[in-house]
Amino acid sequence: MHALLAILFMMAIGSLIGAFTNYLAIRMLFRPYRAYYLGRFQLPFTPGLIPKRRTELAEKIGQVVAEHLLTGEVIREKLLDPSLEKELTATARHFFEEKMSQSTSTKQIFKQLGFPSGDQQVSQFLEQKIEGKLITFLGTHRTEKLAELLPKAVIESAERHLPEISEAARAKTIRFLKSPQGIEQLTRLLEQFLNDHGRMFSMAKLFLNTETLAGKLQKELLQLLERPAIQTELETVFEQEWQKILEKDLASLIDPENEQKLAQQVTKEVRDMLALKERFGRPIQDEIRPYQEVMINKVFPYLIQNILDFAAKNSQEMLARLDFAKLIEQQVNAFSLEEVEKLVVEISGRELKMITLLGGVLGGLIGVVQGLLALLM
Repeated sequence: MHALLAILFMMAIGSLIGAFTNYLAIRMLFRPYRAYYLGRFQLPFTPGLIPKRRTELAEKIGQVVAEHLLTGEVIREKLLDPSLEKELTATARHFFEEKMSQSTSTKQIFKQLGFPSGDQQVSQFLEQKIEGKLITFLGTHRTEKLAELLPKAVIESAERHLPEISEAARAKTIRFLKSPQGIEQLTRLLEQFLNDHGRMFSMAKLFLNTETLAGKLQKELLQLLERPAIQTELETVFEQEWQKILEKDLASLIDPENEQKLAQQVTKEVRDMLALKERFGRPIQDEIRPYQEVMINKVFPYLIQNILDFAAKNSQEMLARLDFAKLIEQQVNAFSLEEVEKLVVEISGRELKMITLLGGVLGGLIGVVQGLLALLM
């Protein structure tokens, strides 16, 4: 009985020593966090293993992740995975449709970005730019001919439309002459002519009826304009005048003193044509809606596919530029030792408890063996 108690006692002592030794060894992986000194001498086993080798450990972790886990080939395969492209396209489509269901004006977007008067600033900026560019252009090219300034395509297009322009001018003149305003204008011109050419013509007014004379003049002019040959003559005149205009320099067409006014007028016309104030007040969705289907079905898939292809082709270079090994090393070093210990315990807590328990079991077995050896001896 005495021998059995001795063996059980030694087994209990062995278990406690084994469990405590393993527990202490596990704790010494992390603690103490810093070195302790006795005078000038550093106490052994301070700091713990991980704090002591922290820099080296962080460097190795970074190298392993960069060289074996997060490689360019792995990133490339993931980027070229059709499921990723499909997921990103669906996400972009969902986000776009969500935004299209709202009503957001450009003015509201400016306010959200911190520019409450952004629409006015953009309008003023565009007006200043347009006016400044026009003034600079007119000042720089003042001595150049119009034929040198206009693009060749514009000149050719204008020349092709000269017959149409001349025909439109002839038709408009005919309509005017046939109108009451045309008769009235002819009558006034005749009266002015007779008044401006001396007493003899003024006396002729006593014998001539200007309205009747204006009617006859109208008839003759209409017959003249309706002759087939007049169209050819008008086309020739328009072509000659067009060539004369092309040979003129900009200064002869635009008075330098009026360049500022011209630039301001053109700027005003462009501003009115763009109607920026009204556009900034309208929902952006109204402007985009005509192209919604095209953007969803073509633009987004095209953009995402090309972005992923570009990223995949340059994945190795991007990883090299990011230097993941160094980045991970810095992040590991930035962790406090308490956080590292907590993280390891959370991940491997069960295994660490099993190691402590295993130490107790082995210690107990060693105690039993020692007890038996003591009895036999």
